[in-house]
Amino acid sequence: MKKVAWDKSFNIGVDIIDKAHAELFRIIHKMIDLSDDASTTRHTCKELLKYLEAYSMAHFAEEEEYMRSIRYAGYAHHKQIHDHFRDETLVSLKKELELSDYAPRVIHHLTDTMQNWLVEHIMKEDQAIVKKTVVRKSCHCSGQTDLISRAVGHALQDVFHVEAKLVNPDYKGRSIGNAFYCQQCYDIEDGLRLRLFLGVEKPLLHRGLEKIYGKRRLPPPSDDRPADEILLQVFEPLFAHMEPFFQGHTVHALDADSLLDTDDFRTSFMKGCHCSLLFGSKSGYFVFCYRTWRTKH
Repeated sequence: MKKVAWDKSFNIGVDIIDKAHAELFRIIHKMIDLSDDASTTRHTCKELLKYLEAYSMAHFAEEEEYMRSIRYAGYAHHKQIHDHFRDETLVSLKKELELSDYAPRVIHHLTDTMQNWLVEHIMKEDQAIVKKTVVRKSCHCSGQTDLISRAVGHALQDVFHVEAKLVNPDYKGRSIGNAFYCQQCYDIEDGLRLRLFLGVEKPLLHRGLEKIYGKRRLPPPSDDRPADEILLQVFEPLFAHMEPFFQGHTVHALDADSLLDTDDFRTSFMKGCHCSLLFGSKSGYFVFCYRTWRTKH
């Protein structure tokens, strides 16, 4: 199982919270190691899980105390997420583990779920506490490529069940074959707008459709192109994974007009992008890029 390495890009700038996050990563990595070791005993896994649960609950309490101390407006929503994780997600994972008698595959599932939840929670909810997001007023992604890559990797794992890696940090818009594109617009401030483009090569898109519909119930394509509403079902969760980068900005809803063909995408791309990244997977390419412009008053 692949570990997500802890690095300083996860820091939100609050020492007690950052140290706790680093420790949670260390515990999860230890559980991954144990699940890969055939000699690991049930008792060892059970004790480490108890420690992970206790440490997580103590961390939630400290984080919530900090949010109250700064009168964080999103406190109630954030606490609700903590409560849901404690009362539902963790309870369900522990029950599954007990029923399996701590089978390695179930331990893998638990650690994978915990790791993904922690990454997404830090990037989205915890960084929002201090309003630390990737896209700032400059709207350049310089120095944030690793964080964006991590988010894209998590999105593709969730939506397509594939691992992806950054293959070109300076994508120039070259063709990735038969692909589908979608855009979402954000109003930032003082007349500044941002447009995010995501592109999915056809074989990769079909993996997403199979996950939604199943192989036997996959809707037949029309002129080799799925219907707009079907395409949006794939793009909507992808854009949702990108939300942490644009928190605090007004977002325009996705609809059929958000979908682009290759020519439309190239026309928009040629206007210039502040960030252009190309990712590769065993099922196809994925494009992440955005540009900004100032509207006239």
